[in-house]
Amino acid sequence: MGMDVYVGPLSRYLARNWMTVVQQVGAATGRRVQVLNVGDSPASQDDAQPFLDDEAADVMVSTWQAELLAALGSDTPWDDHHDLPYWTDKPDWDGYGGLVLLAAYLERPELVPTSRGGLFRRAHADDPRGFQRAEAYQAASAAPARFPSLLGGTEWWLPVETRGRVFRAPRPDGPVTTMAPVSRLLLELKEVAEAIGLTDREERVAIRAAGPPDRDADVETCARFGLSTLLPLAGKAYVERQPLLLDF
Repeated sequence: MGMDVYVGPLSRYLARNWMTVVQQVGAATGRRVQVLNVGDSPASQDDAQPFLDDEAADVMVSTWQAELLAALGSDTPWDDHHDLPYWTDKPDWDGYGGLVLLAAYLERPELVPTSRGGLFRRAHADDPRGFQRAEAYQAASAAPARFPSLLGGTEWWLPVETRGRVFRAPRPDGPVTTMAPVSRLLLELKEVAEAIGLTDREERVAIRAAGPPDRDADVETCARFGLSTLLPLAGKAYVERQPLLLDF
């Protein structure tokens, strides 16, 4: 099971009226690509039917958004309609896990598994795909100060303002999910970029263009790819005032 990032209207996402980058490549080359999310089975996806029709998704999201904004004390809705554009990319678990581990190391540098000197020289390297098992992550995520959304289990970042507060709320389709403002994510990603000297946009474009890291790549390599993938999407979500979602 891979992990993609989606930026765009929730109604389009819930209607499954979008394609991951892998699906887009498959469509361009005439290959069928089947995407399974948590709770899906191959049989349930065979006909590629949408979860909701477009109009039902619009109504569901509109009602949900009004209730959420009222609960947050906000009166600034964002545009959400099934035919608005979307953007997507695939950091996968290596890139995302590396990024989260790096945030954990920056929060709790004393828990970096290291040999002698250097943030990324380690005797027992953490596995980005298993970031939740890392000692630094477990400690930092208990009370994150610098990176509350990256380390707080956030899956949905919304164009709302909560003074940076991470919160839990039901999604339009029911499951309770950890959420945070898009602006909070953008600040955190920029802080990580500053910490590892990856502030040059052209360098990030080159890292993304080079493709995913090898399966046995170290945390820094994975984090640089994850950051180069996620930061432009967070910027797009902020400018366009659209949600950013982790899809897995």
